[in-house]
Amino acid sequence: MNTNKINQTHKETERLKQLAEYNIMDSLTEKEYDEITYLASVICDTPVALITFLDKDRQWFKSKYGVERSETPRDIAFCEHAIGGSDPLIIEDFRKDTRFMNNPLVTGDPHAVFYAGVPLVNEEGYGLGTVCVLDTKPRQLSEAQLQALKVLAQQTMDLLKARKNNRELNLINSSLKSTNKQLSKERQEVDVSLEKIMADHILEIQAQNEKLEKMNRDLQTYTYVSSHHLQEPLRKIQTFVSLIRDRELLSLTEKGDAYLGKIEKSAIKLRSLISNMISYSNIDYNLENKELVLLSEVLNEVKEELSIPFKEMNASLKLLSDGRITVYPRLFYKIMYHLLSNALQYSRKETPTEIMISLSSGTGNLFEDAELVPDRKYYQITVTDNGMGIKPRFQQKIFGLFEQLSPNALTSNNGLGLALVKRMVDKHEGLIQVESIPDKETTFTIYLAE
Repeated sequence: MNTNKINQTHKETERLKQLAEYNIMDSLTEKEYDEITYLASVICDTPVALITFLDKDRQWFKSKYGVERSETPRDIAFCEHAIGGSDPLIIEDFRKDTRFMNNPLVTGDPHAVFYAGVPLVNEEGYGLGTVCVLDTKPRQLSEAQLQALKVLAQQTMDLLKARKNNRELNLINSSLKSTNKQLSKERQEVDVSLEKIMADHILEIQAQNEKLEKMNRDLQTYTYVSSHHLQEPLRKIQTFVSLIRDRELLSLTEKGDAYLGKIEKSAIKLRSLISNMISYSNIDYNLENKELVLLSEVLNEVKEELSIPFKEMNASLKLLSDGRITVYPRLFYKIMYHLLSNALQYSRKETPTEIMISLSSGTGNLFEDAELVPDRKYYQITVTDNGMGIKPRFQQKIFGLFEQLSPNALTSNNGLGLALVKRMVDKHEGLIQVESIPDKETTFTIYLAE
C-alpha cells in the first residue's frame, strides 16, 4: 500500500472517530435541525433541503425537507464529494457532469439535477457532512442565497458543538454522582467539594441551553430580516416593469408585452409570499391583548380591502348571525382576510360567488369535538362558499406550509395563506376544520377559545 493511500485511510479513520464523538447518527428528529432545512429550502427556493452525515458505508439525513428516505449508500452520495474541503460544492446540472450523470439518484428517483452543499467542518478540520439543497431542474444560487446557506451550516455546527458539550457534561455529571456516592461513605467533608463541582457543571449546562434558545430566536430573526431584504429588489422590479409599460410600450412586440405581464404576475406572487412569510414569522412576537370585537365590523373592513376581487368575481357576502367575540384583533382580522380571499381565489368563473358566514358559541361539550376542551367556551365561525371545492385527497394537506389547492391557482396564491390561518387559530387555542364537495361548496369551521 502506497504512502498516499495509507494517509487517506488514517484520515478517514480519524474522521469517523470525530463523527462518533457527536453521537448524532440515527438520533431522533429535533426541531432546531428541521428549522434549518426549512429555512434552507425557502431561502434557496428549492424543493429539497437536507442535513447529512457520512459514516463508513452510508449517508444519513439528520433532517430532511422534501424527501421521504432517511439515508442512501455512501458510494452514490453527492455529499461524499463535498466533505473533502471547506468550500461549498455546487453542481448546476448533474446530467452534464461525468461524475454524476449515471448516478441512480440522477437517473432515477428523485431525479436530482441541481445540488449545492456546504460542508460541516469541525474545529479539527474534518468534514462530517453537509447542509445541502437539491432541485429537479438546473439552476444557480445568488450570492445572498449561498451566503445564507453558509450561515445555516455554521448554525448546524454550533448545534453539534452544543450537543457534544452537553453529552460530555452529562457524562461528567453521571461520573460525579457515582463518585459522590462512593466518597460519602468514606469522608463527609468531600461532599461539599463535589456539590460545588456539580453546581458549576449544572450552570454550564444551563448556559448551553440558553445558547440554544438564543440560536432559535436568531433563526426566527434571520427569517424575518431576510424576507425584508427581499422586498427592496422586488420593488425595483415592479418599478422598472411600470416604467417599461409607460415609456416603451409602443416598442414592445406582442410577445414582449406578454413576457412583461408574466414578470408582473410573478412579482405580485412573490410580494404576497414575502408578506405572508413575515406574518408567519411574526405571529409569536405580535400578540396583543385580547379584545371584544363585533364580527360584522371586522368583515366590513376585510370586504373593503378585498373590494376589487369582490367586484371582479361578482361576489356577495351574507352574515347569517352576528355577535361580539373576544379575540386577538389583528390575528382575527388576518384569519377572516385569508378565508375570504381563499373563497374568492377558488370561485367558479361561470357562477357568481356567494359567501355565507355564521357565528355561534358554547362549550366544547356542545360542539362534540374530541379535540376541544369539554368545559371551555369557544366561538364557532363557519365560512361557506360555492366555489371550486377541494378534492378529498387534498383536504388533509391544505393547512401545510406551501401547499396549494390547485395547480391552476391564481398568481397570488403561494400555499401560505391557510398555513397562516391554522397557526393564528392555534394561537387562539382553537381548531380549524374543512368540509368540501368538489364543484359545489366548501365550508371552513374555526373554533376560537374565549
